[in-house]
Amino acid sequence: MAKFRLRDLMSRYPVLDQLRIGFLSDCIFYNLCAMDHNFNILKVYPDSVRPYIEGEQPAIFALDHGRLSGVLKIVNPRSKFKILISHSRDGEIIARAINKMGFSIVRGSSKKGAVQATKQILTLAREGCSVVVTVDGPRGPIHEVKSGIVRLAEMTGLPIVPLACSARHFTQMWGWDKFMLAHLGTPEVYLYGEPIFIGRARSEEEREQNRQRLSDAMEALRFYSDDLWPSIGVKQEIHC
Repeated sequence: MAKFRLRDLMSRYPVLDQLRIGFLSDCIFYNLCAMDHNFNILKVYPDSVRPYIEGEQPAIFALDHGRLSGVLKIVNPRSKFKILISHSRDGEIIARAINKMGFSIVRGSSKKGAVQATKQILTLAREGCSVVVTVDGPRGPIHEVKSGIVRLAEMTGLPIVPLACSARHFTQMWGWDKFMLAHLGTPEVYLYGEPIFIGRARSEEEREQNRQRLSDAMEALRFYSDDLWPSIGVKQEIHC
C-alpha cells in the first residue's frame, strides 16, 4: 500500500499548497526570531576556524538541512555570508523564513538552477563572501553529503568548514530532514570542525574521497553537538 502524505495531497491544489508553505515558513520564521534574540549560544571551534567565523576570510560552511537554524550565528557580521537554498517546495518554505530575517540567499541545487547559482557563488567568493550550503539538500536522504559542495570547493578554492548545531530541547518536524525547532529559551551549541581544503580532483574517485572525508567530519560533529551540554556560562566561545 502506498504511503499517504498530506503534503502530496495538498500539492495537487495550488491554493492549499501555498497555504501550507506560508504556514510552515511562518512557524520557522517566528522560531528563528525567538532563537535570534532569546537563546544562549555556545560556540566551540578550533583556532584555525576563527578567521572564517569572524568574516575575515571566506569559506563554504557545511550544514545539515534540518539544522538550518544554525545560520543565525555562523558568521559575524551576517553581511559576510550568503545561504544556498534549493528551488524545491521545502526550500521555498525555508527561503521565505530566512528572507524575512534579512539574510541574503542564493537559489539553486544540482537539479535546478545549478549553473546560475554556481556563477553567483563564484562571484561571491571573489568578493570575499562566505556561503552556507546544506550538505543533504534538497531532498535527502537525511545527513547524506552530496558531491555538489565538493565541486563548489574545487571551483571556488574556498575551504569547507563543517558545522553542526543542536539545542538542548527541541521538537523535530515531520519532513524528511527532521527540521529542528528549538524550544523557547533553550541553549544551543555550535560545533565547528577543522577547515577542509580541497584541491582540483584528478578523478571521480578522488572527489568521492573528499566527499567521504566531509561526511565523516559532519557525522562526528553531529554526534558531539547532540551530546555536548557542559554546564558553563552562556554566550561563550571555546577555542580548541
